Amino acid sequence: MINSPSQRPPSASDELNAVNAGLADLMNCEPADLVAGAERSLDDPLVICGILGGKDVGKSTLINALACVRVSPDEDEVGTGTTRPMAYVHRDVVSTYRRRFAAANGLEGKLDVTEHDAEAVRNVVLVDMPDFDSEFTDHLEIVSTVAPLLDRILWVVTPRKIADRSWVEMFPRVLKDRRNVYCVLNKTDEILGDEAYRNGAAEDFWQGQHDWVRDLIAQAGCPQSESHRFLMCALTPEPEMFVRHVAHRWDDPGWSSFHADRPFVEEIGRRLADELKRLRDAVLSPLTGPDSLMLKRANRRIEIDENIAALREHFALDEWRRLLDHACDPEYHQAILNEAFGPDYSEVVGLRLRTRLRRDTDLADDILSERVGHWPLLRSVYWPSRWLVRRIGGRLAGARGAAHSDQSDPFDVSAQTLPDRLGVYATRVSSDHPRVIRRFGLANQFAAAEAIADRITAGAATLVGDLDQTVVDTLQGTYRRPSAWRRGLLWLVLLWFPLLQPLTQGFLEVAGEFNLMKGSLQVVRALSAAHLMSGLAVVLAVYILILAAMYARCVIVVRQARHPADETGAADRLLIVERLDDLVVAESVGAMSRPFTELRDKLERLRRRLDRLSSST
Repeated sequence: MINSPSQRPPSASDELNAVNAGLADLMNCEPADLVAGAERSLDDPLVICGILGGKDVGKSTLINALACVRVSPDEDEVGTGTTRPMAYVHRDVVSTYRRRFAAANGLEGKLDVTEHDAEAVRNVVLVDMPDFDSEFTDHLEIVSTVAPLLDRILWVVTPRKIADRSWVEMFPRVLKDRRNVYCVLNKTDEILGDEAYRNGAAEDFWQGQHDWVRDLIAQAGCPQSESHRFLMCALTPEPEMFVRHVAHRWDDPGWSSFHADRPFVEEIGRRLADELKRLRDAVLSPLTGPDSLMLKRANRRIEIDENIAALREHFALDEWRRLLDHACDPEYHQAILNEAFGPDYSEVVGLRLRTRLRRDTDLADDILSERVGHWPLLRSVYWPSRWLVRRIGGRLAGARGAAHSDQSDPFDVSAQTLPDRLGVYATRVSSDHPRVIRRFGLANQFAAAEAIADRITAGAATLVGDLDQTVVDTLQGTYRRPSAWRRGLLWLVLLWFPLLQPLTQGFLEVAGEFNLMKGSLQVVRALSAAHLMSGLAVVLAVYILILAAMYARCVIVVRQARHPADETGAADRLLIVERLDDLVVAESVGAMSRPFTELRDKLERLRRRLDRLSSST
């Protein structure tokens, strides 16, 4: 059963049109001319066979012979020819036939019909088409409009027109499945000469002509099998008529001069009559709903595939994809970026940026500030004595003074600024891809060199801070929380010097002299403010020394993390250079390749939609 419009899946033609419009918009050009009609034929049960051919090939005569009734006037074959589609259609489906072509432009009032009531071919329609090579240009327009809406094509040629250029050019434009295309060599009588033919030569002649037709239509792009090739003389559908016709052509009505050739001509006439019957069976045989749907879907597959090929060719998709791949190639951008910046640029800038790293002692201060948070007693001492702890700890660790920080522009190398170098890079990219930039209108889509330079400069500042923070985070991540007994020792120091030590001393003196009053006095003296203050001073000194040792340790581990043995400064420099390279490439290449990449992605999405359409058919 034929699908109704509401029952069909989403239209492949609509998708093709959407892709066509998308590509045209993307490439700033006109959309491709696509063939549409095969999908519309799914809306009805008719199988419409169009008789196509050039002027004077006998299309009208052939359709009359097939229908065994006068469908189309043929007396005008040498005049204007067929000027409008003439259909041989069952009376009950005339409205369906007209509805099929209702959407075709220029056909209003130009659909003539000859009605019949043969139930066997109720859903089969023959349409005599105008001559596409006529001097009347509207003939070709009508053929081009109607052909996509046909389900079968019957190409009619003659010995004189089989190699005609207009036919050869027209044939590929009518997109049908090969099983729905039939090729007819009409006016076969023109091949017969007036030579004498011997008995038995008919088979050789017949096969030779079939082979000749096969080769010529194959050159025109239609390598049809013998079941879809026919030799015909539509003007003489009966053998006797053919014999009389040839005799008249040879100017020998009574076969007096060519009586020996008559058996040959009669045999050819019988074969031609059989060909007509075979063709009639091929194009006028009853078709069930499933059969007609199958042949229509086959046409739709061909139409979609050819439209896809037309889109690829019209928009040169493979060529533009190749150019965009090159414009997006990271290795290409890296090469011209290296030319614009020079071989030592990152090394020089990296050394300058290294001077902006914080000192080891500054990082050690951050680390110690975090670590003392795990030591409650030390924390209260650290903040008031921070300066002293840093001085003592720095001396213990052998820390050097403040490093010199270069405040000039680190990216200004050899009197050439960063925007200048980026401008050289951008100019090279533009000069290498003028076709892509012009076709896709990318000229104003690239970031300015100054904007890219600002992002690189900001990123470099962040890079320096990130390197410092990485060292701090790494060392903090390896620090283990102090154990309970370590924290207990701090409490012991705090209690011992101001309190426990004097008390212990007093009790021992009491015990040694056995004098209660004197011992009590000694205990009171031990708990005096002077003793307590001196004890707390000792505790503070001990705590400061502990903090200084901790600070010295922090300085040492920072130095080891930044400068492995025998590579003083090398690790920092190499890391900065490496990350600076990544930053410059990411910002500059990203900005210059982004318009190409986004364009390639859009084009690739449209290509994939075409691929899905191709695979779905």
